[in-house]
Amino acid sequence: MKKNIKKFLEWTPHDVAEWERIRSKGLPYFIVRHSVVLMGVLFFIFLGGSVALLVWQNDKAAILIPELALIVLICLLGGLINSVISWTIEERNYRKYKKIHTAKSHSHSPNTDSSTNPQPAEKSDV
Repeated sequence: MKKNIKKFLEWTPHDVAEWERIRSKGLPYFIVRHSVVLMGVLFFIFLGGSVALLVWQNDKAAILIPELALIVLICLLGGLINSVISWTIEERNYRKYKKIHTAKSHSHSPNTDSSTNPQPAEKSDV
């Protein structure tokens, strides 16, 4: 189980490319897209649908509009909080991935410093 979770949390080059694409659009775009479109709508469908069902069962349709308006606000706030937390976690994982892979690429690159790789002396024509 721990191995599956670790595999899920470790980024691949594809994940990095996807995050760089999202990241390039900025935090405000991410918040609007993630909180309003994704989380807000999903929260509203779930919570709004639940409240509408309960109100419909009790036959109190007049109360439904103010309750749904409150649910919209709650869903947007919940989506906003979720998107900021998601951005923070993704950014932390991205920086960790870049730090590890930058260090690996520097340690695997051949050293071209002439002080550690002396060149053979040239022959003289004496």
